[in-house]
Amino acid sequence: MKSNKIAITNWSMFARLRGELGPTERVFHDLHTIIKKKENEEYKSIPIEVNVKTKNYIFEFKDLWSKPEIETGI
Repeated sequence: MKSNKIAITNWSMFARLRGELGPTERVFHDLHTIIKKKENEEYKSIPIEVNVKTKNYIFEFKDLWSKPEIETGI
């Protein structure tokens, strides 16, 4: 997003960053700053294949979920 006044993230990243930030007097200001710094980071992932088998069919999902290309330990 080009606006410096808006920071967009998903809930899991928001919760993780809030936990990493710890106690601070300017919670939303500091979160906004961190999110804006991370918004252009490249995240390389590998699609995870999922197969669901029933009695008569096998459903193959090629990119239902993904995992980091390099494990981060987080």
